[in-house]
Parts: sequence; structure tokens; C-alpha cells
Amino acid sequence: VLALGGCRHVFFRCAAELERVCRVWALLCGFSAQVSVAALDKEEVDARNRMLAIQEEEPEFDENDSVIVCALDLPLRVVRVSPSREASPLPSSLPASSTDSSGQTEKRAVSFPEDAGASARRSSSTVAATREEETTRTASSFPKVEETAERGRDSSLALWPGAARDAAGDFGEALQPRATRSRRGTFEVRPSKSALLPSLFHLRKKTRLPVRFVGWPGIHVENEEEQAEIAELLRAYDCSPIFPDKDEFDCHLTFCHQVLWPLFHNVVVLDSNTQVPFDSDLWAKYQAVNKLWADAVLRQAHETDMVWVHDYHLLLAPMHITRKVRRANVGFFLHIPFPSSEIFRCLPCREDILRGMLCADLIGFHLFEYARHFLVACKRLLGLEHHFCRGGILNIEYGGRNVSVRIGHVHIQYADIRSKIEANPVVLQMARDIRQKHVGKFIFVSVDRCEKLAGLLLKVRAFQAFLVTYSYARGNVVLIQYAYPTIKYAEDTETMATELKELVEKVNAQFALPDRPDFQHIELHIQPVGWEEKWALFTAGDCFLDTSIRDGLNLNPFEFICCHKDNVTGVILSEFTGCSRALASAIRVNPWKVEAVADAMDRIINMPVEEQRDRFTRDRDYLSHNSTQKWADENILDLRRARKPDDFVYVSWGLGNTFRVLGMDSNFRFLDTNQVVRGYRTSRHRVFFFDCEGTLAPDRRRITFVPGGENLFAQGRPPSPQVKDCLQALVDDQRNTVVILSGRDRHLLEEWFSSIRGIGLCAEHGKATV
Repeated sequence: VLALGGCRHVFFRCAAELERVCRVWALLCGFSAQVSVAALDKEEVDARNRMLAIQEEEPEFDENDSVIVCALDLPLRVVRVSPSREASPLPSSLPASSTDSSGQTEKRAVSFPEDAGASARRSSSTVAATREEETTRTASSFPKVEETAERGRDSSLALWPGAARDAAGDFGEALQPRATRSRRGTFEVRPSKSALLPSLFHLRKKTRLPVRFVGWPGIHVENEEEQAEIAELLRAYDCSPIFPDKDEFDCHLTFCHQVLWPLFHNVVVLDSNTQVPFDSDLWAKYQAVNKLWADAVLRQAHETDMVWVHDYHLLLAPMHITRKVRRANVGFFLHIPFPSSEIFRCLPCREDILRGMLCADLIGFHLFEYARHFLVACKRLLGLEHHFCRGGILNIEYGGRNVSVRIGHVHIQYADIRSKIEANPVVLQMARDIRQKHVGKFIFVSVDRCEKLAGLLLKVRAFQAFLVTYSYARGNVVLIQYAYPTIKYAEDTETMATELKELVEKVNAQFALPDRPDFQHIELHIQPVGWEEKWALFTAGDCFLDTSIRDGLNLNPFEFICCHKDNVTGVILSEFTGCSRALASAIRVNPWKVEAVADAMDRIINMPVEEQRDRFTRDRDYLSHNSTQKWADENILDLRRARKPDDFVYVSWGLGNTFRVLGMDSNFRFLDTNQVVRGYRTSRHRVFFFDCEGTLAPDRRRITFVPGGENLFAQGRPPSPQVKDCLQALVDDQRNTVVILSGRDRHLLEEWFSSIRGIGLCAEHGKATV
């Protein structure tokens, strides 16, 4: 916004955008903007047209093209059933019944008693009131821990742990009801518990291209007949299952969860008692699973198909795909943060991971911060440069080709969530029950993983400090916290749950009300949470409270705003979570400073209604105008734009994890050594031009580069004695003329080649010759 102040002219596509920017300008900078609308002169019109013309044209698609979504899991999971049990259909999107035409719950106002130290308190935003007791809910409303454990990891973490965690509301359930029993009656298909993939699965018929999915079906089977049965069952849903070896797959998940997950969240274990060396066996299993997934994709892919690989489980898959199909159009999207280069360089396989990712044509990140860390890591570890191309596209030069970098976070299906809530009486009734239980109180709500990075202990301590500092809140403010267990950190989850319960009991005991013994300031629920329960909690809450220590793009705040529709609400977010950059209205806090978090709670309670409405409206409009489908379409368009040009020749280079695809102009021709030898023998005069470093000698300039031109030219390595002997043999032939080409200083070349009599030197890119 500040940058706009330095512009002579700023063009907007519509008046609404202009008005919105002026409001943000006034709010963030304290400036008052005077808007004048005037007809543009010819020069200004031409400038505007040139600016708009920079936009990249929409790429062309072949009628036979399709998109293959490659992820660790499929959007559907397969479970083994008893042959005697009746087949169960996939659930429809939601029950068709609804409560009222508006879908809104009844309103209420919060009022606080005046006390000596408190200023006049405002009434909070009106929200819903009443909720069914948990005991009246059926067990099927909650995800079963046994089903989660069957996967060997925390499936509720969705495709990217900590990002859209539990955000599904399972759009996978929006499938048409149909029998899902396999032909032999052994297996059934059920919606996945992940967040993004079911959404993409639900939207696959709305895209311009056919979409297919490749991944693990959620069950390990070794019998080939059963594997064929599962494959046949999933074929109707455009899904191709992969059946990895169970032990190998478990090792792969262990590497993901114990090595990649914490490190990519900028967490390094410094405790000397827990430090262990890098496990090469786990790394080998990780590579093997990536190769298995790539092979499965290649069995499905057509020559012009686009392959969209997802998340940190498959960082090397682009490399294995392009190893066999060099022209493959491969995109990769990372759904978790990318660490700073200082943290990433601690990983022994750092270069291998970067090279694996760079084999893709397009690499996507949620936020610029993550992309910036990736670009710096490529520069520091591989010496790669990046630049902007026409249309504002960010490219990395790698092996003679451009790898595009895309920045854009995933969104929620705002309209779908609203329709689900308004059409489901269970959600609305549960929300009313919560409000009835806490009538007249301000409710902070949150849903987090039960792990250390969620910052749950800091949140409880901040709430404790809030009750200590602001006496008006005692008995008038509550915190409802859901913490769902994670399978991948089972021991840590159990320890965290114990510590969290003890701290919550301590806080509740400290601020217990003698006249209301049943009242608790903090309600803690350590259990899996279903989408109905979560959305009911969000609908009833007045403010979403997040104190994550490290997190990716948490979509829960997005859903919280969506659940309120027109009811003004507030959001407090940790500055260490990705969504704090995406939401303009959120109050950002440092979770380590509990006093500041407590002050933010007081601020959100007492914020003027107009200010809160203005903040809420901006983010609601932002979320309602974007969607998962729009995000996916934009990624597919950018992936097609990033495909390898047809006028280039692509060759493979390197072995193992050093493999890369080199792009060269189609006019480039490989040196035919036999033709050179024949020409050498029959020619009377021969001229040889040799590049120095990189051809006759190893190029050490990137490795030894330090700021300052003198230091750069002072370092390097001359050709070996064997190479010098060969050069001398060529020079000794009177029919030969040998010239060394280099950008090095003349005196340095003379020092390196002075022992070779009769050789020509072309130094400083032709400025000096000897």
C-alpha cells in the first residue's frame, strides 16, 4: 500500500477495488485518500493497455490432455468389510433438511459488569445459541481412532499436516450415493479424511480437463487378486491405487514425520540426549517409495498429460518421472513451509531434495516467505539464479531450462461450506446448545493438533494471564479448546495431553466461582473432532484463537469466518502461522509473549463494532470470492504455461539423485568424435578453441565465490599436467593453432599456460590476447 503512494497513476479494474484499497490505506497508514475520477488521456490509455497486455495469454490444451494428481493418498480410502454385512453407500453431500430459510441461528448479546479497573464494555457480536449434549451424539459422528491408526499416521492432518488440518468437512462426501461394495464383496470405498484431495475429487468434473488420481488406497494387501479387486473398484472413481510394501512404506512415513516434517517447520533438535545421526536406511526407503509412485504415474500418463505432484512425501517424484519421460509436464506443490537455508542445510540430503524438486516445470508454495527460502537455498547450495520473465513469472535457471515458481495459497469452498451448514440442522442445533450453555459470555474457540508445535500450553497460560489482568473477564469469558490426537507422534501426544489437562485443571481451580461450582473458564476436549462438531463450535464462537509455535497454512480461521457469514466476529492468530499473512483482519500476536496475547484478547472483546465489522467484511469478501476450484484451475494453467518448449532438445545428465534434465536449443548438435577424427587426419590447417574452466579444468568459481572481483579472479584451478601435455602435443604440430578462451585476467592465464610454447590466449572475454 505504501508503494502506491509513490505512483503517479494507479489503474484499477473497477471502482470497488479502488474503494477497498483506499479503506485499507486509511486503516493501515492513517492516510486520507481523495479519489478523483477523470477521463484518461491517450498516453495514459496506452500505458494502461500496455500494462494489461503483459498478462500471459491462456495456454492451449490438447483435447487428449488430462491431469494426473499424484499424492501419497487417494481421495478415497478402501476398507475391508465382512461379506455378511450389507453394503453401505457413500454418503451424500449432507442431509437435505434444514431449520429455517435463513440458516442463521438466534442472536444474543454479551454484557460485562462494571468493575473498578475496567472501562465501559461493549456488547459483543451476536451469535448462535444452543447445542446438543455430546452424549446424545452417535459414535459415527466422530472419526474413529482405530480407523486413523490403520493408516499408520495421522490422517486427520490431511494432505499437509498443519495446513488445512481437519478442514475437509469432507467434500469427498459430496459424492452421489451409490453402492461401494467390490464385486466379490470384500472391500468398500469410503471418503478420505484428508482435506484437499476430497475437494479436488469433488471438483474433478468441473475442470476443463479430465482428472485422475494416483496414490495409496489406505489399506495394505499383498494378494494379487485382492489388489486387482481394489483397482477395479476404484477405477470407476478415476483413481489408480498403489500397493507399496508395508515395511518400506512405514519407513518412508517415519522419515517424513521424524526428519522432514520438523525440519521443514524450522525445528532442529538440539537436545544432546535425543540427537541421532542421519538414518541412511530411512532415506533409501523414502527414495524407493518416490520411485514407486513415479512408476505408477508413468503407467497412467499420456505424452501430453500434466502431472501434479503434492507435498513433502514425494519431493523426489518429479526427478523419477522426468528420468523416463524428459518432456513430461510436471508440477509440484509443497503444502508445508519451506525452511530457511540455515535450517535446510542441516539436512544431509539437501542437494538431492533440491534437484528432485527442480526436475519439475512448476513449483508451488502457499506464501512468498516459503518461496523466498527455497530460492535462497537454491542460490546458496546449488548456485542457481532466479529472475522475472514477461508476465511477472518467477523463474529459476537450471540446466539450460526455466523452472517456474508459483506463489498462491489454497482456499476453502466458501459457498459449499455455507450451504452445508445452512442445510444441516445438526450443526445449527449444536451451535445453539453451545451458546445456551454459555449464555451471555464471550467465547474463544480453537481446534488444534495435540502436539508441541500447536502452542497449546502457551495458549492456556495466555488465557490465565488474561484472567489475572482483566478482572471483568472472570465468569464472563470462556475458552473452548479441541485438541485432536496425532498418530505420528503418539508418545508426544500422550505427554502433551497430560500436561495440558493438568494446566487446564490448575487454571480452572484458580478462577473457580464459589456461587457457580460447575462453571469452567476453559473447556478442554482431547479427542478427534468431526466436521459437524467443528463447524458448530465455530458458529457459536465469538473469536478464533491460535497460538501456534510453527504452522503452515491453517485453514481453520478461514472456516471460522465462513461459519459466521454476516455475524461480525474476530480472529487472533500467531504470527508464526501461514494464514496470518493471508487474513488482513486478524490480530497477530507472538505466542511466546503471553501478556501480549492477553492484551489482544481484551482488544478483540472491546473493539468498536464498526472497526470489527470493517475487518470482518474484508476477509469475508476475500474468502467468498476465492475457492479451491479457482486455485486448482490457476495452478493447472500455470503448469501448462511452464511446460518445456518444443523448440528445445532435452537430454538426461547425471546418475542417481544427481540426475537432471538439460535443455538445449534445437540447433545444438552433439560433437561427433568420429567425424572430428576423420577431419583432423585429412585437414592441412586446424584451429582449436578451448574454454578454460569447465572444459580444460574444473570450474571452481561458484564454490569459491566471495564478494569482490579481485577475490573472484584470484581463485581457481589451472589445468592438470596431463591436460597441459595434450595441449603441448597439439601445439607441436605445425598444422595446428590452439587458442584458450577465458574471462580470466591476462596475467593469470599467462601464469597457468606459460609452460606451453606457441599457445594462444584470449583473456578477459576477448579484451586481451596473447
